Amino acid sequence: MLERRSLDLSESGCSNLFFSPEICKILQSESIFGSVDLIGGFMVESENKCTFDLLQFQMHLCLVSDQAAANYLPVVCFRPKCVVLVVSPQMKEQAASLEEALKRAVPGIHVEHLAIADTNDINGNVLAFWNVLSEKAGLKPLVNLTGGTKTMSIAAMKAAESEGCPAFYLAMENNSITFFPKGELSEERHIEHIAFKPKIQSYLAAYGYLSDGVCPRTARLSDSELELYRELIVRPNFHLAIPLINKFVVQAEGRNRTRGLKAALDSDTSNKKTVLSAVNEFQRAGYLTYEDGELIFTDEPNRFFVAGGWMEKYAAHCLDELGMHPWINLEVEKGVKNEIDVAFLRNNCLYIVECKTSMTKNKETAEKIVYKLETLKKIGGLKTQLILISYQDVEKNAKRRAEQGGIAVIDGKKIENLKSYLRQVIES
Repeated sequence: MLERRSLDLSESGCSNLFFSPEICKILQSESIFGSVDLIGGFMVESENKCTFDLLQFQMHLCLVSDQAAANYLPVVCFRPKCVVLVVSPQMKEQAASLEEALKRAVPGIHVEHLAIADTNDINGNVLAFWNVLSEKAGLKPLVNLTGGTKTMSIAAMKAAESEGCPAFYLAMENNSITFFPKGELSEERHIEHIAFKPKIQSYLAAYGYLSDGVCPRTARLSDSELELYRELIVRPNFHLAIPLINKFVVQAEGRNRTRGLKAALDSDTSNKKTVLSAVNEFQRAGYLTYEDGELIFTDEPNRFFVAGGWMEKYAAHCLDELGMHPWINLEVEKGVKNEIDVAFLRNNCLYIVECKTSMTKNKETAEKIVYKLETLKKIGGLKTQLILISYQDVEKNAKRRAEQGGIAVIDGKKIENLKSYLRQVIES
């Protein structure tokens, strides 16, 4: 019999039905999940109405794969004492990153590695898994079937059935768990709407990335800010001026802060009247001063804003209105440091947004931008989604390459309806 449950642990039901107040505090800890309510009842009923509480299982057997979050999130949530990572030769680096992330997230947790030589050796792996489950029987093992290859999952299920220990599969796309109380398909149970909602840093840590960025309480713009944005986006002649302003403003980066940040406007600049008109809009909004042919900035944030940071803020504003809680200027590091303009999580999937106000009509420039996005694809697992927002139309060949590589492109006139296009990308 298939049983579907959707339970709320956020208030009184948490302590009265399933977990102690202390456990609830752990589960709802801001240090783990951010300022969100953790919902979902990690519990099913067996045929004899005995309650299964997933927090009682103190050992997790996890199949390591490129999709680290599928192992990381349940461990952080259910907090077992011990985790055994099943590691194929191809997954050694991923296992090391996952172990490090788990130890940071769950202090005192014991992590072991079980190396397997051949992922397709079902019988051999069944025996290896069964030996571990039998050895750790005192900890009430729980088998996570989500990661690894299909043959590894089959072997893990057979081992769970042989030992009579429970197993589960986490569907990341809708936060639902399929639970097998005795490791048997005939005993299938469903728990739905489990709200794994980690902070983005916790999510990235599962993939071995250290991160730092800004997540404003709200990214929405004031009416006066929106007025500036409307001018920048809607006025067609500004599409020539803004990339030129970017070019000049870059010159001011890193200048002596005590003297102010300055950038000279080229007197021979084509479309100078239009450029000055755009400069006037920034000046009216308080982001710069224009004197004697120079752009003068009071601080680096203002210079960055004029150099293109305004598009990042506008994208974050639109995403916040869509309920996505975006991060701005996210730095991620795993040997090499990468800068991400805007990022957010939806259904445990990482979205990376690159915002450009430069000359993306230029083929060379556009191809460099697309290449950068392609290199970011590895961050956050196999399901990472990439979005390019360009103030100008993207050169056609680069745009084709981006779209063929799964990069959503919102460019040119589409920016006027940015929120609608972002919604389309997110919901597609």
